[in-house]
Amino acid sequence: MSKEELIEKVLADNFVIDELREIKKPLSEFVKIEAELKIVKNCNTLLHERVIQLEKDALNTSQYVRKETMELGPLPSTITDDILEKTVCDILSLTGQKVTPNCLQACHRMKDRSKIILRFCSWKTKHSVITKRRILKDKVEELKEMNIHNKVFLNDSMCMEVQRLFYLTRKLAKTPKVHKTWFFNNTIYITLSEDGDRIKIFHSSDLEKILGISDVYIYLRDLQLIF
Repeated sequence: MSKEELIEKVLADNFVIDELREIKKPLSEFVKIEAELKIVKNCNTLLHERVIQLEKDALNTSQYVRKETMELGPLPSTITDDILEKTVCDILSLTGQKVTPNCLQACHRMKDRSKIILRFCSWKTKHSVITKRRILKDKVEELKEMNIHNKVFLNDSMCMEVQRLFYLTRKLAKTPKVHKTWFFNNTIYITLSEDGDRIKIFHSSDLEKILGISDVYIYLRDLQLIF
């Protein structure tokens, strides 16, 4: 090999080495970026779990302060404020649990004037009343004597966050995913089949995990059950 050929070969080899070095640089940068993204992803996962737990705690606290509270209605406007509390106590006593004004901390009409919100002094009294609320369906004549000519409903009072969550479970009950849902004693329940176990729901993430869906809002929107 001549001197000129040797020089050309060395130059060519050096060129290839330089090219390889240039290729190696972005590859190492890519590995570095990938490692950083993995760290960020793990951090986001931990933060997401913490946010969910904080939301659950806040929701539980908001609902817990309502454990002695109940909503009743509809009541006609002919029942004036001066006899409202006594009339409410008479209605509640139809369940078989004696209720007097001394049993209540508060009793007044809501924004929807046909609905009444009341707060018991004792959770036990409230619980005893609401577990017997079905009896009111058979008290038509007694209610007519109070000038109430419609069915009266008793319901636990829900905070806004629980109302939203219960709205989702009721929509899901219209899909094959959920058989039934109800709210009792400050807790939302669902069953997945007619004979299925009851499952407590505290957050939308519970629904996503149990039902195997990535986002409950998107799932219901795709089914045109929410808009």
